[in-house]
Order: sequence, then C-alpha cells, then structure tokens
Amino acid sequence: MNIHRHVIRKKGNWRGYLWLGQFCLSLEVSTRWRSGFIARWGYGGQERFLTWCLAIPRLMFLHAAIETPFKWHRLRPWDGKYGEAHREFGVGATNGVLRLYFGHDAMGTWYGTHGRWGWFTRGICKNLEVALFRVEWITGKNRYTREVLEAGIPVTVEVGQWTGDTYHGTAERAHSTWKNRFRTIERDDYTISMTEGIPFPGKGENSWDCGDDAYYGFGGSTIDKAVANIVTATIQDRTRHGGPNWRPEGVVI
Repeated sequence: MNIHRHVIRKKGNWRGYLWLGQFCLSLEVSTRWRSGFIARWGYGGQERFLTWCLAIPRLMFLHAAIETPFKWHRLRPWDGKYGEAHREFGVGATNGVLRLYFGHDAMGTWYGTHGRWGWFTRGICKNLEVALFRVEWITGKNRYTREVLEAGIPVTVEVGQWTGDTYHGTAERAHSTWKNRFRTIERDDYTISMTEGIPFPGKGENSWDCGDDAYYGFGGSTIDKAVANIVTATIQDRTRHGGPNWRPEGVVI
C-alpha cells in the first residue's frame, strides 16, 4: 500500500493530506474564520465519503474528511449514479439565523439525478433544515430605502495605457438607509455608468470568457475613489489575463 502525505501552510491556515492507497484523510485548521458558527457532520459529492466541521468565528475553523474509493459511495443512502448526494447533520449560525440540519442536502438543486428516486427524492432532501432562531425576531427586519440626490454627473476615466485610453460616463449620487428597531445606518455613495466600456481581456477559462470584456458600471463612496479603484482593477486585469502589452482589437501601439 502506497503512503503519501502533503501539507500546505499559509498564514493563519494549515491543511494536510494523508493518502493510504486509495483512501485519503484531510484536515484543515484555520484561525481566520469569520463567517459564523458551524458544528455538523455528513457527506457530500463525489469526493468526500464523510466530513466533520467545527467553526467558531474569530477563533478557529476545523474541517476533517475521509475520501474513499468511488465504489464505497454505494453505501451512502440515496446516492445516485455519480455519487452526487449530500447530507448534513448538526447546527449552524450564519447571517443572523441559527439552523438545525437533519439530513439537509445543501447542493441538491445543482444535480439532475439523485439516486433511484430522482427528482422526487432530491426535492425533499434539499430542505431538511429548521430555523431555531432568527435575530430579526428581536430586531425586526431591516428596511432599505434609496433616494437619488443627483443624477447625470459627467465622469471621465483615464486609464492611460495608450493614446485614447480614456472613457466617459455619468454618475448618480444616492442616499441609502438601512433601519430596524434598534439602529439606523445611513450612507451616501455614487453609482457610475459608462457610455463606453473600459476594455480588458477575458479570463479565457471557459468558452464564454475567451474574448475581450469591459467594465460598464462601478461605484464608490466618492467619484474620485471609484475612478481610482476601477483604473487599478482594469490595469491588473489587463496585465494578468493579457500581459503588459495587451491592447484591444483595432488599437495599434
């Protein structure tokens, strides 16, 4: 039996893998978790036969999994031809909601088959969760309002990587308010719409992003900050996906 191990270390994160022939044990530990409390176990997808997860915001994230030969997936209830079923048991608190999971299939909506009972089984299992507590039961639902204060403000974005690398649009200043029983948050910001797109090359990872792309809208707390951010993002995307000398079709250096 071949034995192999691999460890990945990053700041605040440790991930290790141990292969024992066709079996793999994986463990991830992180101190950078911020999303919510999780304590659950289950299985999911073609890769992991069993998983365990414990996460406490701003303290720790612990995730362990066992991967087995694919034929072992037949032992999991409701697994389809491709071992696509998911099951989660435990509790989780995210986005102000504490939920109890009792066989919940978080990925059920993405697969066309789901064991021998097909769509019927998938539709039942994907909603096996109960909300035990919602913060909005105390605070009330957040109510959002947006008032446009000014529109049609001329905006010019000068990227400056070649002659004519300048684009025009208009900005809209608006006042947004989020309010519940106990607090009110107010903010002014700008939404900018470009008359002509700011071009950059597509990622080239899929058939739909192989050609050139463009930014047609963005925003920020001020016009100057929004323009500075979009210029930085445009130059980064051009360099990353097209190289330092990238030019859109029809532009000559």
